[in-house]
Amino acid sequence: MAHWSENAQRLQVQEYRPRRSEALEAYLPQEPAVCLFLLPHGRTDAIARQSEALYQRISSFCARLHAESVVAILTSPPDAARLLPFLEKELRFQLWVAVKVTPESALPALIPNRHAALMILTRYRKSLVHTKTRIQYTYCPACGRTTKDYGGKKHVYHEYGTLMSDVWRDTEVDLRTRDGCEPVVDRLRDLFGLPPYKTLFLYNLHEWAQVESDLATECEKPSLAIEVMKQRRIRCPLVRD
Repeated sequence: MAHWSENAQRLQVQEYRPRRSEALEAYLPQEPAVCLFLLPHGRTDAIARQSEALYQRISSFCARLHAESVVAILTSPPDAARLLPFLEKELRFQLWVAVKVTPESALPALIPNRHAALMILTRYRKSLVHTKTRIQYTYCPACGRTTKDYGGKKHVYHEYGTLMSDVWRDTEVDLRTRDGCEPVVDRLRDLFGLPPYKTLFLYNLHEWAQVESDLATECEKPSLAIEVMKQRRIRCPLVRD
């Protein structure tokens, strides 16, 4: 569903796909920036428990951002819950948005999990600065009126739609692909489309984060982990130079 942001100056998108954790440092913006990190699909709590190295690398990167920067993380709820304590050492937590996901990309569970977590944090400590963004109304096919019931608050009615909340049910994302995350990218470009921001820096960590998770699991068997790291040309902390 469409959205509308008042007086928004739509951000440009600069996308990076670092293949190793060390490569992330080369893409550090010097200007006030909006940074979106896309983590891969299927990051369960079992995987998240083994991802301390990944979290520390992201936290260290965020600590070096400009003082006016905004950081957004799109991942699974268990992964977001494990990552947040690492980020709060350097950033102020502002918002947790529940984003509807496609049925095909939902994590398997006894109770279907149909949402992803979009965390928004800032380097600054004041309240979150963003544009006033509205979600377009849906209409009843029978009477043609909006499905939003204002009750006794009709004075707050707006001709376009309702103010955006922290539950995004009007759109769906598919964490399995970069294109599947486009609805979030599109909305953030307008939500933070105000000075001093000009660019949304998108860090697609699908490949890097998956390698980190694989290695963490493999490190339960050190000999196997060393062999895998040699094959992938990754410096192994278990082996001295």
